[in-house]
Amino acid sequence: MARAEQIAGQWPLKGRERELAQFRHSLSGSRALLIYGPAGVGKTRFAQECCRLAEQDGHVVAAVSASRAAAALPLGALAHLLPSGLTGEVNPGLLVDQARRDLRELAGDGRLVLFVDDLPLLDPLSLLLLTQLAVGGAVFLVGTLRTGEPVPEALGALWAGDGVVRVDLDALERAGVDALLQEVLGGQIGISALAEFWLAGRGNPLYLRELLLGAERDGTLREEAGVWRLTGPLPSSPRLLELVGDRIRASGAAGRAVLDRLALCQPLGLDELATSTEISALEELESAGLIEVGVSRRRHLVSLAHPVYGQVLQGAMTRIRSRSVLLDQVGRTERHGARRVGDALRIAVWRLDATGTADAALLLSACRLARHSHDHEELERLARAAQAADDCAEARLLLSEALAARCRYAEVAEVLRDLPGPAGGLTGQRLVMARAVNLQWGLLRPDLASAELARGRSELPVELHAELDVLEALQLAFGGRPAQALALLAGVGSATRTRMHRYAEAHALTAMGLCGRAGDLPGDAPWDPADPETAFLHEGVPHLIQAQAHFVAGRLPQAVGAMTQALDHAVEDDLAQSLASYSWELSRIQLAAGQPRAAARWARDGLAVARAHGLSTLAALASACLAVAQAQLGDAAEA
Repeated sequence: MARAEQIAGQWPLKGRERELAQFRHSLSGSRALLIYGPAGVGKTRFAQECCRLAEQDGHVVAAVSASRAAAALPLGALAHLLPSGLTGEVNPGLLVDQARRDLRELAGDGRLVLFVDDLPLLDPLSLLLLTQLAVGGAVFLVGTLRTGEPVPEALGALWAGDGVVRVDLDALERAGVDALLQEVLGGQIGISALAEFWLAGRGNPLYLRELLLGAERDGTLREEAGVWRLTGPLPSSPRLLELVGDRIRASGAAGRAVLDRLALCQPLGLDELATSTEISALEELESAGLIEVGVSRRRHLVSLAHPVYGQVLQGAMTRIRSRSVLLDQVGRTERHGARRVGDALRIAVWRLDATGTADAALLLSACRLARHSHDHEELERLARAAQAADDCAEARLLLSEALAARCRYAEVAEVLRDLPGPAGGLTGQRLVMARAVNLQWGLLRPDLASAELARGRSELPVELHAELDVLEALQLAFGGRPAQALALLAGVGSATRTRMHRYAEAHALTAMGLCGRAGDLPGDAPWDPADPETAFLHEGVPHLIQAQAHFVAGRLPQAVGAMTQALDHAVEDDLAQSLASYSWELSRIQLAAGQPRAAARWARDGLAVARAHGLSTLAALASACLAVAQAQLGDAAEA
């Protein structure tokens, strides 16, 4: 079967085992099962599985799809189950009596299991008939209803006693999304791709299906090294745009204006949506499930209820419309004082989106904030705009960080070559460290990295040498020379106990077998966007070093836990090299723990990322782990 046909076909049911058990239990002693959930959560698919199980157990099963069109005719939705000519403008009592006999005859000696999709859309006569049959035991009713939708009065008799079982279907958990996508694709889905589908689909099976169809159709979804990866942003399928567009069009002119503003500028505080028209529209939009209102400290923040809504709204806006909304929002924020921490980033992005340019100082402030939030794509865009406005050393350093995070190391070297203006003091120190890091871990030239640090010591004041020494010690520790690293750190002294100092020391101690000391790293303060070390270390590093210490000491469960935390940070921060490296590290730990299947999974992930970004050394390491894992699993050919 072609991949597109497989994705477009009926999906397996995942993550609903508990709810299916409820159905099987209710079938033996209840009158009906009512399935509640938001649009797209899989109510119909779940009900179909219930019917399959009932048929498997020997019950007669029938299905009805209610609609507003069918409701215009008495018993219209049931017409295909009843003799020809029974429905229509005749005596309602006769219709009900004849329909009751026909449905009982259809069930034979048992009880008919009747599935009604969109139960509240049935006409009153059908509801009355089915309620009577369910209460009388002739029919077991399986109905789907949207969460928050009122239950028709005609169904009231069903709720008497314990006759009805209610099942509420929530969005799938992340593990359920992982299992579902892997079965549909027939192979492993990469951890980064899984994170993207999880964030974009929010566990909604319908949205996931349409997002997957869109990604397959435009080639964004590709299989590399046995792993399905995304090579760009998730697109939307036409079907998804139609589904969401219908809900958005029902919001009215005032509601649409608010939705457009949120699509471009979310989240926004209630004070930024200040007009009476907007407040009134917000109430309706919240009731319709199109927006969410959350609390952050003392602020109420408004955002769209689902990421897909933003895609649809932005795609429908003209360039002039979006420019007008963005500049109006800039004005509103500036009139409120633009005092909040993230306002510089928001205003810079809005101005850039609206006009293609912004003030150089504002852009640099925005770059620092984007850097702190690990938004590398936005950081590159802002840094290039800042460089165009004022080609200063800081703009280039920030641009180099964005490029390095995306494994574009040759471009980093070009950006950092021949910086304009003086580059002494702390800026010069950052420049030397950025070049050395790129040479050591990006271009894999440790000899040139050491030469760059030596040149920095000859040109920079002696009070700035400590950080250069610590960086060189870190490089020595990771380069297999732990004794030299510790000797160099001893020369630095304890006055400058930076994060990098502690991590270099911990890694060197681990390599020398002193794991107790290495595994007890002190707690770290939150990452500071003004801290130069943020450019060279990220939140996953302490977990990585702790995992290595646990691993060498033989504490394998603790090593797996710490390495998993490091990997989570790499995914969240979108750091490809760290993702490839940490996946390989986790694979070798799982091999040591006797878990070859898990080891193979992480080795494949690391291999796919490494190959995609040209990280040949990490690709070789991941391949070695994968070969060992496959051999242990008995697959000699694959090994």
